[in-house]
Amino acid sequence: MDARGEFARGLAESTLSPLQIDTPAQGSTVTSPLRASGLACVFEATFGWELLQGGMVLEEGSAMSEEACPARAPWSLDLGPRQPGEYTLVITEYSMKDGSVASTDSKTFTVSGT
Repeated sequence: MDARGEFARGLAESTLSPLQIDTPAQGSTVTSPLRASGLACVFEATFGWELLQGGMVLEEGSAMSEEACPARAPWSLDLGPRQPGEYTLVITEYSMKDGSVASTDSKTFTVSGT
């Protein structure tokens, strides 16, 4: 690879994941009540989410970003008060064509006791 030439940044929709959890960060320690946020570029601004602990689904639902694709728009999710421990948040975009998983992101983090 010749690093002396020009570089061009790729388009966000072709180089970045359509779903992104920014907070909580992977491996972070957070406090309760739990709030998650990130960016999304998904059909009709809608995606699914699951909160897991020890591999078990504690809660699940759907959420929306502020705009639909082609915009990469912010989203936030209030997950309420949580007991101390390790959790995993999974967000998933499902294909409108056939319901298969189109994209996903997950973060594992710890809720502190203080």
